[in-house]
Amino acid sequence: MRKYKTLLLLSLFIRCSSSAEKIDGNIEKTLPIRVAEVIAGNYFNKELSIKISEDILENYKKGTYNQLSEDSLISQLNVHLYKLSNDKHLRVIKNKKANQLPKSPPISQIAVLEGNIGYLKVNYFPDLDDAFKELISDSFNFLKNSNGIILDLRDNGGGYQSSAAFILSYFIDEQTTFDSFYIPRENKTISYKTFKKVIGEKLTEIPVKLLVGHQTSSSAEIMAYAFQNLEVGDVIGEPTQGMVNLADYYSLSDGTFLLYSKGYQKNPFTNQTIDGIGVTPDIVVNEINALSHAHKDFLEESPFLKLSNWFVEKGSQLTLPDVNEEIIGDYGFTSIEASNYGLIYNSENGVSYKLRTISDSVLGVYHNSNLVFKLLIEDNNDKENILYKIYPDGKTISMNKVN
Repeated sequence: MRKYKTLLLLSLFIRCSSSAEKIDGNIEKTLPIRVAEVIAGNYFNKELSIKISEDILENYKKGTYNQLSEDSLISQLNVHLYKLSNDKHLRVIKNKKANQLPKSPPISQIAVLEGNIGYLKVNYFPDLDDAFKELISDSFNFLKNSNGIILDLRDNGGGYQSSAAFILSYFIDEQTTFDSFYIPRENKTISYKTFKKVIGEKLTEIPVKLLVGHQTSSSAEIMAYAFQNLEVGDVIGEPTQGMVNLADYYSLSDGTFLLYSKGYQKNPFTNQTIDGIGVTPDIVVNEINALSHAHKDFLEESPFLKLSNWFVEKGSQLTLPDVNEEIIGDYGFTSIEASNYGLIYNSENGVSYKLRTISDSVLGVYHNSNLVFKLLIEDNNDKENILYKIYPDGKTISMNKVN
């Protein structure tokens, strides 16, 4: 009965909003209704989809979304969607291109460290085409005589699961199902398997360690989970983001999309999901120290190697900011908080990012090793500090602390 009530309300609101749209073409008046409609018909959790839709419609009826700019409306909707679902995927996106994978090379560093320890940093997983296969095979061919290999996914925000599976396959002898996802509305299960064959040699005889961090998400954390379940090697670093639901886009209007979850993880080893939880590493250390920790472990584990002056990470993008108590707090739809590993920036839709130091008064948010935006701290004398959110294109948003 509740389902039909929700659909009836949706039908009524859509008819009313369509009339309003014909008067002035104002997208803000119809966007909440479109979001409610799409969620009710597509979100993977049917019971929760009805609750979310009813709540959005109720807020619309109360006038919660009235007289808001498009950006503020989207932020307000995303706050509501996350509070209702605890789903970091579920959000309205103004520009779908902003969520696309970067154009920079997926591998940013390959090296042989002291003690003949191989190191490969993969920033995201592009489409599994011939070029990426060749890139991975060339990389592992370069590292195949190493005494150990360190795979670095600390800044990897995910991408194509097939590419993650291709890399994982170099360390698994037989073709193995390492994860599966269920799509309720289609009554369909999707299984992810390693590849029986790879280009070049498999590296199953070489010990491997995997680095993860706060930014590790989606297919990257699925790969980390497989490392643990298949006992491939130690996972080292900080707990991952916890964003593994199968997601899809739905067009709401010109240039505006709803990103929503259509399926959930049903892991064949644990029969559980890590969505909203993340992967807890086997060895939990501050992610900035994860590489030196893994390298040290390899050197200590080898009876033939002398432990001295192992590789130490450098670069301002890897520097954690000092905890400045004055900037911790709420800033409208967002917030900054302190964690055991440094400062965390929480976006309106529940996705959180580790803040990195750029200079004394500038912090940065990175994704897939690319700068997403800067936070400029302005000392406002005796008043609360003001934060300026500066995007790479120069767009700036001032953020006042909420007392």
